[in-house]
Amino acid sequence: MTTGMLLDLVGVRLDGPRAAAAVAADGPIALNLVVSDEPWFVELSNGALHAIAGRHDERADVTVTLDRGALAEIASGVQRGALHAVDIAGRHETFDRLLALLDAFNMGFPIVEP
Repeated sequence: MTTGMLLDLVGVRLDGPRAAAAVAADGPIALNLVVSDEPWFVELSNGALHAIAGRHDERADVTVTLDRGALAEIASGVQRGALHAVDIAGRHETFDRLLALLDAFNMGFPIVEP
């Protein structure tokens, strides 16, 4: 999967109504990502995750550097404490706020039942 696809999957896991309420209560969530030397700007607004490739933005108060494997772990639901190869510069609370707004899906449900 590409980095953009993985960030889309993170967006799917986002609890939109709870995210919108959190941003309204505690302020915006904006972060710069460096995924395998590829810059991204990620922002949470209106209950949705927006990612822009190829740039960083001054609105971000944290820069998270990780490899594509660690991003795949986030996208698949691995908890932050179990993540590997993640370097956080700036306000790590911003990254933690984003991760706290992600739903955990049960990947082992039956597709067809009798």
